[in-house]
Amino acid sequence: MAIEIRQKSKIQAPVWSIIVGAFSGLFILGLVGTYFYLNEKVKELDQKIEDNQSLLVPSIEE
Repeated sequence: MAIEIRQKSKIQAPVWSIIVGAFSGLFILGLVGTYFYLNEKVKELDQKIEDNQSLLVPSIEE
């Protein structure tokens, strides 16, 4: 009895799963980028608020 060696047939992924996967990947990448962008903006605004607050509110120590 001979044993036949055959190549495995490739399984085709459904088109909808490729589209959903690509969209999800881009969405997550966008969320991560937005998180870091907004984090930097908040730090800049906090610094501006601290600078302006020292000008507007007189120090108690003086």
